[in-house]
Amino acid sequence: CFSIKDETLEILGEHCLRLEKLIMLGVPHVTDKGLRALAEGCRRLETLDLSADLNMLETSTKSRVPHYTTAGLKSLGKFSSHLKCLKM
Repeated sequence: CFSIKDETLEILGEHCLRLEKLIMLGVPHVTDKGLRALAEGCRRLETLDLSADLNMLETSTKSRVPHYTTAGLKSLGKFSSHLKCLKM
């Protein structure tokens, strides 16, 4: 979904403190900043799916590549102690 960006994850982190499961397929505009905001706010998160949208890969692969790095993943490890399932 192209409309999900860091700002979306910041809002979730601020207002959805009990969020346990989030599936975001094909979100190329999510960066380390968004992952950190999500991790800091949604500490009950157990499942996070950041997989590519396989149905859309054939049309524009480069536009579907996520822009997060190991820094964003480290934030998940630091703040999301309940995280059991991470798909990328």
